[in-house]
Amino acid sequence: MNVRPAICIVENDKLLVMCYRYGETDVYNLPGGNLEFGEKMTECLERELQEELQIEVEVGEMLCLADVFIEKTQKQTLHTIFRGKIISGVPIPNPVETTTTGIYWLPFEELASVHLYPSIGEQLLKAIQNELSNPFLGRVIQPWI
Repeated sequence: MNVRPAICIVENDKLLVMCYRYGETDVYNLPGGNLEFGEKMTECLERELQEELQIEVEVGEMLCLADVFIEKTQKQTLHTIFRGKIISGVPIPNPVETTTTGIYWLPFEELASVHLYPSIGEQLLKAIQNELSNPFLGRVIQPWI
């Protein structure tokens, strides 16, 4: 199982997301990445956001966990999603470090209508608004990848 920390950055009721193209489908995800050996999750997020979006972030508390299963590839990833904020810089994709097709400030009301990876738009919004009763979201089947 892979572990992927991600960060939830909100400004003006909009969520910072990165967009990737899978076949004919745009898939949005929270910025984050894969841990390097011995790296703490918060360190990973700080490094990944600096590398990929050229920003410095402050990582806050964990919002939720999602066990994502992709049937097509038989890949399983534990997503650990933290609250965070930008403390320096403006998000600009670094093409040397990421294959994103763009970054967006996605309005909350669009979370349920886009292909989000992991597929937890409704639960993520509850977590952002401190209305999530259990931070472990369980198994999430990811259909779009």
